[in-house]
Amino acid sequence: MPSPHRISVAAALLAALALGAVLVRLAWVGDDTYITLRAVENFVGGLGPVWNAGERVQVFTHPLWFLLLSAGRALYPDSYMVTVTLSFVFAGLSAFLLARAASWRGAALVFLLLLASRSFTDYAVSGLENPLSFALLALFVGRALRTAGDPERRLLELSLLASAIGLTRMDLLILCTPVVLAALRQMPFQSWMRAVVLGGLPFLGWLAFSSFYYASPFPITAHAKAFATGVPSADLWMQGLRHAQYLVLHDPLTAIAIGAGAVYGAASRRPGALPVVVGLLLYLVYIAKIGGDFMGGRFFTPPFVVAVALLAHALGNLAPRRQLAFAGLVLVALLVPGRPAWTTAAGSEPMPEDVFHRIMDERAFYYRGYGLLSPYRQLPTAGGLSIGLRAMGRTEPVYTAWGMVGSFAFEGGDMQHVVDPWLLDPLLMRLPVGKLDGWHAGHFVRSVPTGYFETLAFGTNRLHHPGLARYYDNLQLAIRGPLLARERLAAVWRLWTGALDEGLEDFVRDEYRTPPRIRVAAAELNTPLPQSPMGMGPQWFDEPRARVIYPGGLELLLDEPRTARALSVQVHPGIFMLYEFRLMSGNREVARLSADARNVRSVHGMQTFELEIPSDTGAFDRILVDVPNHPSHMIAALGSAVLVP
Repeated sequence: MPSPHRISVAAALLAALALGAVLVRLAWVGDDTYITLRAVENFVGGLGPVWNAGERVQVFTHPLWFLLLSAGRALYPDSYMVTVTLSFVFAGLSAFLLARAASWRGAALVFLLLLASRSFTDYAVSGLENPLSFALLALFVGRALRTAGDPERRLLELSLLASAIGLTRMDLLILCTPVVLAALRQMPFQSWMRAVVLGGLPFLGWLAFSSFYYASPFPITAHAKAFATGVPSADLWMQGLRHAQYLVLHDPLTAIAIGAGAVYGAASRRPGALPVVVGLLLYLVYIAKIGGDFMGGRFFTPPFVVAVALLAHALGNLAPRRQLAFAGLVLVALLVPGRPAWTTAAGSEPMPEDVFHRIMDERAFYYRGYGLLSPYRQLPTAGGLSIGLRAMGRTEPVYTAWGMVGSFAFEGGDMQHVVDPWLLDPLLMRLPVGKLDGWHAGHFVRSVPTGYFETLAFGTNRLHHPGLARYYDNLQLAIRGPLLARERLAAVWRLWTGALDEGLEDFVRDEYRTPPRIRVAAAELNTPLPQSPMGMGPQWFDEPRARVIYPGGLELLLDEPRTARALSVQVHPGIFMLYEFRLMSGNREVARLSADARNVRSVHGMQTFELEIPSDTGAFDRILVDVPNHPSHMIAALGSAVLVP
């Protein structure tokens, strides 16, 4: 009969193999991962660690993960497999680090607890930075709980690990700070200063590089989500509580584990445990304060890992009967609502239909197309659009706007300049939320200022508001100018000191949520635009005469009252592009026409519509042009408007 020790070893190994199989089964890559992978492709391709070519903007929140992905991509051409492989390696490492603090039986229970956590298994191999953060947090908590030895060396090691964690995700430093502060108590000033500074050098070095290269120590996503969003604090707190409610309803075991780890750590009186618990609780408060996230469960995975690290030693020391009871409870938890997705077959997972207060199952949404074992997997090709554009002889970039930009922009490549009003645009993310009644946590949509798209496409500042125009010129010099040029460094300083913030604030007050209607002489648009050199309809970004239509709309002024049989227009198509033309005589509307361009793909260029004018319309002296309710991540444009006699 096998000895109890051999049974324990076999149970731990079996649980570890099961966890490995589950991580392979659930492996996927989300759309947000492709945001980082676009920057990786640009970096490896010699364009720098940037999002849009020629524009120094940090779009990734995890420099260390970005560098690991870049190193892998430099060695192997398939970025998807590089991402999944690295995720699997660090997820496996984190599981090992969590389990090593326990006995063999305790290790089996740790692996079982990880298996039963829906959030952990969903995001352990997701292409996001989570698995790297798991491994580093497991190391950090393990070192925090070992208080013996030289205090200065311990503080140095904790500071180094905290620095690496901050480079994985800056806000995770909230988890680390109480531990580091507790470790420097009763140490001479010179000793703790030396340890903290040396340990923090990697993180401080990145902040210095980012401040110089990107003109900001923070990623643009921090501006998007945390700085002056304009959303009332009470609304953010309420959404953050809903995020916690989502966890309780959809992943109760993870919520229970976090609570149990916090209670055990606070009550155990184990040296070093209490500061870890304080960091865990502070991070939970932080999650609520920022409104949580739209990805259900993702932000709770770091505190879950910390909680498991606190519980691991206790699980190993439980009496055998209690260990069996614990294992039984965990297995029962697999039968309740919120059970992990690996309990279903890879090809049978439905798309998520329930969205809980704008919080959703992100893995289920993307697994069908981007899951490792999905029978329907269809991955984007890096730079596929740019390859095609160059094959057609195009040398200038194309300009688009989109919201779910990850895979879209990854496939676009360096020849596609993508304006993202949700997360990544360097100007828009410095503005508050456009509409306060429809925001999503983690995706605070900005409105696009009048003239912004033309400014990007044609290289001259066409922003309508003068204060915003001055701010934009300075921002562009900071993120596009020669790195060491004196003018560029002066622009960076003005950006840091807020020298031009008044112009930005004036724009928000005067124009941002009440955009102006732009007046245009109709004669400027009375000649149809020629076919695009790409062999399709005209593209607005190739024709300076084209007019982008913003929420305020256009007003075409005729030189004299006119009558006509029809109005022939060229408009940019898209799924929301229903154009409205109101013929006005003074302040009186005499006819209303519409051009429905919603069923034509925007890549085909502008389409021509001849709109019949009712015979009894009479004379009109101006035309109001609008695209009602079109979102900020789509571009509406008018190429020409010709009256047909």
